Amino acid sequence: MPSTASPPATLTVCSALVVRRAPNGAREFFLVRTGDMKRGLYRLPAGQPTNTGRRDHFDLHDAVRCETGLRIVVGRLLVTDKITTAAGGRVHHLVLLCSLYGTDQKIRLGSGLCGYRWAAADEIDTVCAPELAPTVTAAVRACETARSFELADGRPVDACAGV
Repeated sequence: MPSTASPPATLTVCSALVVRRAPNGAREFFLVRTGDMKRGLYRLPAGQPTNTGRRDHFDLHDAVRCETGLRIVVGRLLVTDKITTAAGGRVHHLVLLCSLYGTDQKIRLGSGLCGYRWAAADEIDTVCAPELAPTVTAAVRACETARSFELADGRPVDACAGV
């Protein structure tokens, strides 16, 4: 009798592309670092994984607040990266545009984080962890062009090949 094992569930993770304006008017993007990351590399703040496949604005808002102390407003979807894991599972990494809610907020890193920085768009490729840089770069581009992009394993899918 053939095996009828069900395929692994698709896990959905939402990350926040938190944007602010620098004194010179340019956009800057908030990145965080965990202790297990290579020195000088960063990632986006993220919400908790969910098996429902839904974007959860409240979860992302609460996770960013818990991780960083920042109050944010969660906006539109920028990027969906459909990732295939080594074990054959699927992860849908969703990046949502977020803005700061109010001014003069103090950053208070949660216990899982050891650093943060605000990065300009042209720094993303060099300061993001290599496996995340294509997704974050696409999110920055989507933010600048008022579009959204779909990726597969960090590579553009069809129409967004210019990302």
